[in-house]
Amino acid sequence: MRVLDNGILHINYPKGVEIDETDIRDIQKGYDSLPYPKPLKILQELELHVNMTADARKYAAEHSPDLTGVAYVIKSLGQRLLIRFYVRMWKRDKPIQVFESYKEALEWLECLEQ
Repeated sequence: MRVLDNGILHINYPKGVEIDETDIRDIQKGYDSLPYPKPLKILQELELHVNMTADARKYAAEHSPDLTGVAYVIKSLGQRLLIRFYVRMWKRDKPIQVFESYKEALEWLECLEQ
């Protein structure tokens, strides 16, 4: 987890990791403790074979921090289909998009109003 020069929070999940509810809680605590004005734009990058448990998905959907928008960079087609399904179910009031590349996601986030 790092904040880029343009103020976007970048979270990268390495290949093959399983994200559980504790991981989501830790990320949210880290976000809340960042010394930057909120809300921030978030770029989450999931490498191949990253899995999120059902409990983690539920917790993340129910306890979203204050943010401006989220861009997901998903490396595999199966993961992209799954996250697009969940994005439609969550119906958040903030913009969310799913991308295949980091560059596309970053460009989209940079165009969002703060």
